[in-house]
Amino acid sequence: MRLLPMIIAPVELLDNGDVLSVRAHIDRLLAAGARSLLILAGEETDLCRPEWDAMLQALPVPVFGGVFPRVVLGRQEHAVGVLVVGLSCTADVCIAEGLDGAMQGFERSHAHCEAMRQSGTVMIWVDGLARHIAALMEAVFDVLGAGPCYIGGGAGSLSFSAGPCLFSSRGMLQGAALVVGLPPRMALGVEHGWLPVAGPFIVSEAHGNEIRSLDFRSAAELYREVVEPLADVVLNEENFFAVAKDFPFGLERFDGSFVVRDPIILDGNSIVCVGDVPGQSCLHVLRGEEASLIRAASTGTAQALQALGKGVAGALLVDCISRALFLEDGYRAELAAVSDALADAGQEAVPVFGVLTLGEIANPGDYSLELFNKTFVLGLMPNACL
Repeated sequence: MRLLPMIIAPVELLDNGDVLSVRAHIDRLLAAGARSLLILAGEETDLCRPEWDAMLQALPVPVFGGVFPRVVLGRQEHAVGVLVVGLSCTADVCIAEGLDGAMQGFERSHAHCEAMRQSGTVMIWVDGLARHIAALMEAVFDVLGAGPCYIGGGAGSLSFSAGPCLFSSRGMLQGAALVVGLPPRMALGVEHGWLPVAGPFIVSEAHGNEIRSLDFRSAAELYREVVEPLADVVLNEENFFAVAKDFPFGLERFDGSFVVRDPIILDGNSIVCVGDVPGQSCLHVLRGEEASLIRAASTGTAQALQALGKGVAGALLVDCISRALFLEDGYRAELAAVSDALADAGQEAVPVFGVLTLGEIANPGDYSLELFNKTFVLGLMPNACL
């Protein structure tokens, strides 16, 4: 059986969303042998939705992806631009809609479920502002199990305004998720670099992604007591996001590690996070330093290289937009750490591409599927697929 390079042609950044230019680039990839298309766009790219809907619906191969706060190529992040990645394998794309209301349920797509159980990798691209992300992920993992490698993230705008943000064969979608099965198995590296400064606290009341009380006290009051002396600022609804990006929560796991939760809104006595926070869980307040976050990127890249154990076709980066906001100009050092780690392993020619997201999806350790915040996720694609 003939082996094909997994990525068709070099990955390029198209500097605008003009449909004619994007379609011309896609046609070149199709002529070169692309059987599936991953399309990633920065949120400030000018996308004419009717034209994009028509283009996406007319494509002859499976398409998946979305609009994200930033796209990444090499050592640079971009708020404007489109990445079109041609893959030589045929993707199986399941569209799960209704995540903003009564979720229809991924498990009802039986034909897709059966096929995806054989997938080496399952990508999950979801509207990052949808209400039922946790339920969708639970349904996916219940149906597909721990066999595949999972990677993906939340699409949408840093303004937190809802709108169509996913690319599919039906056009641009809102309040939905794309569950994508691919034959090759990718290798993952997942790290965050945030360290605990206070806690643990018991989540005594929570509703979805809203923390209402910690240790049977107002969540806002307790968080203020911890953070205000460290940040030397009085928290209020206007400055909350700017301050809280430096002091996320850490959900303690059974092995002592943390799943990071990003607090984004102060709502009276409650704190709203990106991602659900289970009641009765143990929560810590975390803090990061530039060096620890950059070191996490190096460690995560090394993890993925060790797990793959063979040639690399490409490095798909799913990184949290709030890491870039926290690091500011230092974020380039995090991207450089990825390229440097690949070069140290003799993989300097490997393209690094991806997105800065509203939540990162992965299954580190193959025992659970998690929605992370403020976390570095790198998926290495094998250099060939059937």
